[in-house]
Amino acid sequence: MEAAIRQGINQVRQQNGLQPLQNNEKLTQVARNYSHQMAQKKFFSHTGADGSTLRDRVRAGRINYWMVGENLFTSTNVPQPVPAAIKGWMNSPGHRANILRPVFRETGVGIWRVGNTYYMTQLFLRQ
Repeated sequence: MEAAIRQGINQVRQQNGLQPLQNNEKLTQVARNYSHQMAQKKFFSHTGADGSTLRDRVRAGRINYWMVGENLFTSTNVPQPVPAAIKGWMNSPGHRANILRPVFRETGVGIWRVGNTYYMTQLFLRQ
């Protein structure tokens, strides 16, 4: 599913004349850890249960960056959560801006599932 989100987002970027994002495994781990934290602590926010920000989490993953962005999505009982996430992000101005921001070069997608609920985090990065 993580790869499917990357592929779907890259398809959208290419349709808009942008370069595809390269997968960054360290960023993927930060994203996956955050999705897990949201699922485990039952919250959904860009601010962590511990008060951490996106920048805090990326720095804790020992990733240097110039610019970073984050898209979050959660769904319950959705038969196809990947297309739902991409559609939801594209219909939200702030999330769409992250996807179509030309400055971003790398991405990491992390998904955590609990029962029929998915927590999805996509991070965007320019080093």
